[in-house]
Amino acid sequence: MSKKLKFVIACEVIDNVRLMQPHGMIPYTLYKHYGYDAEVVTYKNGEYSYLDNELKGLKIRFLRHFFSKKFKPPFFWYLARNAGKIDVLMVYNVKKRPIYYGLIYKLFNPRGFLYVKADTALPAFNFYVENAFFPYKYYMRTLGKLFLKKCNAVSFESSLPYQHNKQVSEDKKLLIPCGFDPDIVKGLSVQERTFAEKENIVLHVARMGSHQKNTEHLVRSIAKMQLPDDWRFIFIGSQTNGFHHFREAFVREHPELEERMEFHEHIQSKAELYNFYSRARIFCLPSRIESFGNVLVEALYFGNAIAATETIPSVQDLVDEGRNGVMFSIKNDNDLAQKLEQLMQDSEKLESMSVCARDYAEKHLNWKNALQPLHEKIQRHYAHIN
Repeated sequence: MSKKLKFVIACEVIDNVRLMQPHGMIPYTLYKHYGYDAEVVTYKNGEYSYLDNELKGLKIRFLRHFFSKKFKPPFFWYLARNAGKIDVLMVYNVKKRPIYYGLIYKLFNPRGFLYVKADTALPAFNFYVENAFFPYKYYMRTLGKLFLKKCNAVSFESSLPYQHNKQVSEDKKLLIPCGFDPDIVKGLSVQERTFAEKENIVLHVARMGSHQKNTEHLVRSIAKMQLPDDWRFIFIGSQTNGFHHFREAFVREHPELEERMEFHEHIQSKAELYNFYSRARIFCLPSRIESFGNVLVEALYFGNAIAATETIPSVQDLVDEGRNGVMFSIKNDNDLAQKLEQLMQDSEKLESMSVCARDYAEKHLNWKNALQPLHEKIQRHYAHIN
């Protein structure tokens, strides 16, 4: 098609961190590789340093709050006024506000292309109303069904919800995992180390202390291992006060392990963060739940064997039947310790996983390749209606 299509993601909370996640990377990739006029529309949430370097060229529009941050009619007003100028509207998740945004868009632009990224680990949408009173539950389920009917494409991040969801018709479903842009790494001049150049590091990147991330489980597991002399653990991310107290108590109980654990606060610089991934040989994610786990994609790209909770749906895909890493159960207190210990002691197996992880990321998790099915679906849509 000769016309440059206007692609907009409408999402209230997109901060600098989310720009490097699907919220920003999907429009950026469509702009960079497929020639879309892509724009992020959100409320301003802090500063956006990634626009100056990593995501240079991505447009962003900030809508103003009206009266207070809780009163947000300008977002609805923007969509009502601009729907006709938007060829593709992307909304994030299947809950109340994205449903409203999508329905407003299709009301004012019925020929437009509505795309929803279903950020879910569940095989069915509950529209976030499970505990609501009946009239509201019925109302939202009715709106949700209408919304899914109006959508032109719904993408799932992992195979489990993609295969088992029956609320979305098969012709609208896409399997699009979270991805990675190798050009960003090259632009930051990060050294991409071979397995032989890596260090014996187990890396963990998360918001430490949050119930979801379950970092404490990894820390406790360290005390249960027979650690080879040259292995250590690096933890990166913000830490709650509760986690600080937990960490101090753990070190008092196991002072011999203090030098084996290195902690860093949240690292804003992608170049600095990617250097840690490049140095590490294993990446561990003991989360109780994740819709996908973007950090796993970064880990695989840099050739980290991954060790992740078996209940995270994306892990079933990302370990690739054991070629890229291992899954463990958090219901078994010793499973993580045993799996990590086995990996650390088997350098040959670890090297094979590192090579396979990198190959898997290049083939399946490159944003350009991952988004090609969406691009082709959009092109077919406009070829048909024109």
